[in-house]
Amino acid sequence: MTLRIQPYQSSFYGDLVNFKLAEDQLQYTATPYDCLMIRKVELLEGKYPTVFSEDERAVGFFVLDISQDKMALTTNKNSILLRSLSIDSIYQGKGLGTKLMKMLPGYVKDVFTGIDEIVLCVNFGNRRALKIYEDTGYIDTGRVIEGPKGPQHVLHYPLV
Repeated sequence: MTLRIQPYQSSFYGDLVNFKLAEDQLQYTATPYDCLMIRKVELLEGKYPTVFSEDERAVGFFVLDISQDKMALTTNKNSILLRSLSIDSIYQGKGLGTKLMKMLPGYVKDVFTGIDEIVLCVNFGNRRALKIYEDTGYIDTGRVIEGPKGPQHVLHYPLV
């Protein structure tokens, strides 16, 4: 099994269009289709659609964001925001989310020059995701923001 994080390419379109999320997860994140086709990843400036693949099949999707949007979560201009993370429901329960979060700091260091922090937010109700983030070294900053689906914890991962 070869796991990779890589920029979105059109070859992953079929996997991502057929991506399934459980109903309870849809309240916390956008589907890859929503990000790519409906929201057009907010017209892309400073936003990088990214795929987590297993043997060249997309099993996860997220957006890395260096735009000003991140400044709602941090004062660090050298940070990157992790958004809209999801793992296809047929691949859940296999530890792939944990593997992704462990691989992400190395990927960010390799691809994005000068970035020294990953920031993200997670809905209070999404306890499973919060546990994965904390178990993989992401630190709750103690800040809370109001998101579209209620209050969210702000977490970060220092890359220094």
